[in-house]
Amino acid sequence: MPYKNIFNITLVNNVSMSTSITSPSIDLSNVQGFAMHAFWDGSPAGTFHLEASDDDVHWAIYQDSVVSLPVAGNQIFYNVSLTHFDKVRLVFTRSSGSGDLTVLMNAKGDDNA
Repeated sequence: MPYKNIFNITLVNNVSMSTSITSPSIDLSNVQGFAMHAFWDGSPAGTFHLEASDDDVHWAIYQDSVVSLPVAGNQIFYNVSLTHFDKVRLVFTRSSGSGDLTVLMNAKGDDNA
């Protein structure tokens, strides 16, 4: 059965990267997979990573999600399938520079997930 869009949201909208950023946590109930697209202007340096949680209290870095900046094109894209964890969030840890960050997220699943 093809999955349907569960939601398509803006997690972070034009937020300054002159400090570290943690997106809101997103409930993945009914979600089978998601895509997250982060893009920015300016020249920030630092790292991005996804964090996963089953209780919205204890967070762990999602495997193989760490990306160091700068990167060509000023954007990164995560595509995660079979999400068996309950919550997810994106973290940017700044080391230098500045810019403005926007993060979009699309999730697919079904009502029985």
